[in-house]
Amino acid sequence: LRLLSGLIKTANALIRRSDYTIRRWLGSIEEIRFPALSIPIYGVSTRDIAAPSLGDSCWARLFIPDDAAKSPSSSASLPVVIYYHGGGFAVLRPDFLLYDIFCRRLAKIARCIVVSVNYPLAPEHRYPAVHDSCFHFLKWLRSKEARDALPASADLSRCFLSGDSAGGNIAHFVACRAAIAEEQALLDPLRVRGSILIQPFFGSQERSPSEILLRNGPIINLEMTDWYWRAYLPDGEDRDHPICNVFGPRSMDITALSLPPSLVLVGEYDLLKDAQMSYAQGMAAAGKKVKVLLYKRGVHVFHIFYRLKSSRQCLSDIAQFIHETLA
Repeated sequence: LRLLSGLIKTANALIRRSDYTIRRWLGSIEEIRFPALSIPIYGVSTRDIAAPSLGDSCWARLFIPDDAAKSPSSSASLPVVIYYHGGGFAVLRPDFLLYDIFCRRLAKIARCIVVSVNYPLAPEHRYPAVHDSCFHFLKWLRSKEARDALPASADLSRCFLSGDSAGGNIAHFVACRAAIAEEQALLDPLRVRGSILIQPFFGSQERSPSEILLRNGPIINLEMTDWYWRAYLPDGEDRDHPICNVFGPRSMDITALSLPPSLVLVGEYDLLKDAQMSYAQGMAAAGKKVKVLLYKRGVHVFHIFYRLKSSRQCLSDIAQFIHETLA
């Protein structure tokens, strides 16, 4: 894990420029991409679907348990997990090898359809482009175009929003917008039943104790997180922007929103740990149902390192949350 952490940091440093732009050509080389396969691997087949009405960058990879793919009957309907990948809003894709493996395992263990969403990246697309795109994709899933592309077993009335790091941030804000849309019956028949935030990317202008203690921690460091916020936030904004500091001085009041239950997964050795715990506390204070799980020795995005015991436990915990919430 130490070796992998060093490689990730080195690769990340090479693609980022000091002017807050990215060497895309180099990033495409570093990202190990895996094709969609109709032949099941680990009992799950995959296929990519496009949303042409939303632009070329909006597409998704479907992860379909093999038995569900063979049984189109409504009795075999499965919940749908809409997954937003991490990468500081600026790098990675659903076909990145480690995301393909994780979503495949999630579909198998939780027995659900996983829709891993691709979105436009910063700094070419700054806030609110990424969040807008992901919410528009959620609405697009109700279209005939989407229904024709989704397996018949996908039950949109039992949706969960999930994501890691920047994707966890996206999942929270898409859930807020979905709650407003659901009140106006604008998402029918789609219904969001819960949110699963895996080490979400939040922060504030004030440094937290975990940022100071783990400023040079594994996988990510403080310089990296600062760079990604600067690359995504509008010019002149700081980390107290509402998209970063969710319960800060300029944040949106979510007390009146009818948000579904949420699960927040936190790693002990993640420098974002304090921001994630503060987020969970803010949700609880706003009257929302939230469950927090802390993984001992967990580093940032430990869940995609599939050989770790904590990664296997994470998948089991997510599956349990999905089925308990639906029950």
